[in-house]
Amino acid sequence: MKSSTVLKWISGGLEAFWGFPIIGGTFVIGLAYTPLMLMFILHIITLIFSLIQDKKSAWKYTWNHYIRNCLDSNIRYAYAYFDCGVSND
Repeated sequence: MKSSTVLKWISGGLEAFWGFPIIGGTFVIGLAYTPLMLMFILHIITLIFSLIQDKKSAWKYTWNHYIRNCLDSNIRYAYAYFDCGVSND
């Protein structure tokens, strides 16, 4: 299993624990909000590991998805604007 996957599971498990109002809230307030700062740091570390391990596939998918949606919406707009049956004669 990749280290980024393990970090995601750890982050998710801790987030689930903090999400319980009585247990998580008491724990966070009892430790003077220190767990929230530690979670912030853990999330940054997890993000960095995820970007390093999945850099090519993640960026490739993001840019291809963005460009495809952008071109698709522009083509739809152009088709609706120019091919609406109105003659320019």
